[in-house]
This record gives sequence, C-alpha cells and structure tokens, in this order.
Amino acid sequence: IECDSQLVLSQVSGNARVSLPLLRSLRNRVLKALAHLRHKGTFTSLHHFPRNENTVADALANAAMDLKETSYESAAPATTTTPSQRGEVLPNPVETPVQISLAAAALLDSIIAAIEPPLAAPAHDPTTRQQRLVVPTVLPPTVVEVMDLALSALVTTTTARLDDSDSWTTAEPIMAAFPAALTRKHKHIHEVQASAESNSRQVYRARRKLRRLNKAHARAHLRHLFVTNEKRCVESIFRQANGLSAKSMSCAIPTDDLVKHFAATNRPPVAFDPQRPSGDKFLRLLDALPPADFNGQVFVDAITMDEVEDALNAANLTSAPGLDGLPYRIYYRF
Repeated sequence: IECDSQLVLSQVSGNARVSLPLLRSLRNRVLKALAHLRHKGTFTSLHHFPRNENTVADALANAAMDLKETSYESAAPATTTTPSQRGEVLPNPVETPVQISLAAAALLDSIIAAIEPPLAAPAHDPTTRQQRLVVPTVLPPTVVEVMDLALSALVTTTTARLDDSDSWTTAEPIMAAFPAALTRKHKHIHEVQASAESNSRQVYRARRKLRRLNKAHARAHLRHLFVTNEKRCVESIFRQANGLSAKSMSCAIPTDDLVKHFAATNRPPVAFDPQRPSGDKFLRLLDALPPADFNGQVFVDAITMDEVEDALNAANLTSAPGLDGLPYRIYYRF
C-alpha cells in the first residue's frame, strides 16, 4: 500500500496522533480494512513515495474536475411571432456519474461490512523444535552474499509486519515464529536444575549467575532510589551497615479503630440543613450556572477508545505513567 503523505502513514501505523474526530474515524476504517486483508492471508506493508510520482491522485483529481456538475439558467425574452407548431424540444437529461470519492467510500464500506462480526484471532500451530542447521566456517563469497540478502529481507519483512500490527493479538503469531532464539538463555538454567544428570559444577555456575543478576538488580534499584528519594536511600545504606532490619511498612492499628476515629473526627457537629441561610450565596451561584448539556454516568459508563486516545493525545508520550516504566508511547501504539 503506497501513499504520498508521510503523516498519513504514521497515523495508520500508530506512530502519530490523530486529534480530529473525522480523521480518526477514517483512520479506524482503514485499520479495519487492513485487518480484514491480513485475516484473508494477504500480506500488507505501507510505503511512502514522492507526491510528484503519484499519478493515481492526479487522475482522480482530473476525473473529479471532469465530472463536476454545472447548472445553467437562462430567461427567454418575450416574442410577438407565432409559436411553432412543433412542441418544445427539451434537452436530454444528463446523467451525472457517481463521484470518485463516493465510489471509493462505498467500496471501503463493502469491505468493512464483510468482516462483521469481529474477526477471531488467527489460529497458529505451536512452534516445533527443528533440526539444528550447521553452517560451515568457510563459505564462498557468493553464498555469503545470498545469505546476507535473504536475512536482510527476512528482517525487513518481519519488522514491517510488526509495525503494521495494531494489537498484541496480531503481533503474537509473528513473534511465536522464533521463540527458541528468544527463550534459549532463560530456559537454560531451568533445564540444568531440573535435569537429573546435571553435575554440581553446572548447578554452581547457574546459582552464581543468579546471584550476580540479583546484585545487579539491587544496584540498579539503589541508583533509582537515590535519584527519586535521596533521604530514604541514605537511611537504607546506614541501616544495612549497622545490621538493622528495615522498618515495617504495615500499620499496627486495627482497621475498625481507624474507621471509628475518622468517622468521629470528620462528622459535622450538626445535621445538614439545605435551607440554612448561610448557604444562600452558594445556592445563588448554582442557579446562575448554565443548564447542563451532558448527563453521563462517568463513574459507571465504560471508557471508550476515543476517550483513551484523547487522553493520550494530551499526554507526553515519552513519560511513563506507572511503576512498570512503560512510557505513554507504548500505550498509544497499541
């Protein structure tokens, strides 16, 4: 799929924001059509090319100008001659063809209508262990070049498919094609410990590696704590040096006592009286407000995707909202 607008490609791929509701609805329709094509097994990729090479857009613009309907009006002057015996010949009605934009919209609607109800995730077989390929150490230059081109094409294709994925459901089958290369290091320690034939040397090395990873994680946590809360970081260092245990973060007061305390503290001294004279000023301010034009149950109604996208449009995509460290950019992408 080719397009001469880099902004449109970025919006469709999820790398650019769409603020206008009309453009957002068009973007969603395009994503729905792409998902329908992928479900049918058609591989799609987005490509950008210069505007001056887009002959299709020029042809559509010329056709729209040619099909533009023009109406003419004229007034016949009064005449004193005898009218002709032949009846008035009316011009043949000109049938205005359907505009190109309406035809394109109808085609897109027909594609989208064919995928209702929503598609299910494509079924994929679990990856099976394949025989290991042994590559010779010395290869001819031509073979190396062919392998390099094939590997580059595979990487480009996989990257494009991941970029075009609009949800984790479509990205998971792509990533499931090579799980062994990603999880081999993680499974090694588990296999060594679970194997009955493993010797003590392998278990010792695995435990040493685990200790090194834990120490590295503790150092990274300490550096982060020093930046965010310097006082707490220094106190923890001194506490470890003195051999003291960390302070308990739980409250020793029972929950019922806390509820009784705050209920007695925050209870008003007298019963609430809506007609009390001291509240007249507040009531006058409420009466001066314009009538409400929205009656939504904001605490009960489900959050829509448009509301989520509006919130992400107003947020800094490089910042992270939670403790997991995931930036807003990841939430915006999916």
